Amino acid sequence: MENCGCSHWEFAAPPDLQYPKCNLSAVGVSECVELYGYKFAHGMLPCDCPLQCKEELYQLTVSGSQWPSSAFIEKFSSDLREMGGQLSTIADSPQLIRDNLVKVVVYYQQLNSEQIEEEPSVSEIDLISSMGGLVGLWVGFSVCTLAEFFELFVDMLVFFARRCLWKAVPNTYANPCSERGRASFAGQKTTNM
Repeated sequence: MENCGCSHWEFAAPPDLQYPKCNLSAVGVSECVELYGYKFAHGMLPCDCPLQCKEELYQLTVSGSQWPSSAFIEKFSSDLREMGGQLSTIADSPQLIRDNLVKVVVYYQQLNSEQIEEEPSVSEIDLISSMGGLVGLWVGFSVCTLAEFFELFVDMLVFFARRCLWKAVPNTYANPCSERGRASFAGQKTTNM
């Protein structure tokens, strides 16, 4: 709009700017529109154009028939005469009515609506909660590992302390069976041969 002095025919222009629609038959307008269309399509314009929030797409199907039909033309002619004004001048000629008037019926083939929304895959709360869970997991692993190393250290210290004490104390163990002599059983006779 700023560079060519007109608004593109496919897009709505803000009403307060009051730019006319581009007339491609005017000298220089068609070249200007093509140039800026090319620049826009190839990202050569310094503008930030985000995706539109709402888009309506219509699939067109066109069919035609003679209107008004021969059975309805007389009634329609009388209705045009009653309306008066410029339409009453063509009311007497069915060919003029068919050449100058058109009936357009617009209807939806399907009454479906599709809504596509963009949402972040991870929200801020989910991110913080996941980070907290991971930190807790790693801290738990590290505390368990430290506790296991401490237990190993204490077990090794006790083992070496017992071993050192075992060597320092003399062997005072005596077998109680060796001091009593031979065991004898009651009711058993010993015979010498």
